[in-house]
Amino acid sequence: CMLRVAPRAHHSRGRVSPSEFQLAEDYAFTGHCNECTHSQVVPWTELGRATCGSCGSCNMSMNGPMWVGPLHDVPTLEAMAELA
Repeated sequence: CMLRVAPRAHHSRGRVSPSEFQLAEDYAFTGHCNECTHSQVVPWTELGRATCGSCGSCNMSMNGPMWVGPLHDVPTLEAMAELA
């Protein structure tokens, strides 16, 4: 038996701004330095002026936005642990 999954992607023509996210601090970008290959998390507020934390270069490739906030709800996990 073979199952095929075809996800549907939606594309927005406009740029995404931090105000569109409920918790903008939980989203950030990763910056990869093209000079020394150092990688770092770059918050919304530093986009367009981020520099490498290792060599100081501003020649960086950005990826994102991505979720950088907490991955789990601690009270829920604690309640589950008590039930186990």
